[in-house]
Amino acid sequence: MAKTLTIQIPDDLEQALTLQAQRLNKSPEDVVLELLSRQLPPLPQPQAEAQIEEDPLLKLLGSIHLVVYQTIVDESGFREMLSK
Repeated sequence: MAKTLTIQIPDDLEQALTLQAQRLNKSPEDVVLELLSRQLPPLPQPQAEAQIEEDPLLKLLGSIHLVVYQTIVDESGFREMLSK
């Protein structure tokens, strides 16, 4: 949800912001939002996502079938090559 923030900035900073916005063909508000999003650290992850990052087995969830399939294909291809 978007919030409104009102701040007072010095004249020189306002002029620099206006010039940058014109150069980028953006509104001053968009320029400030981009600058803030680049400078502020990311928010902490929700508990479930953080748990997945910490647990090495949870990171593999959904990827095991690919490894098993690849092994089956490789082994059958290897056996087929040996039988020729």
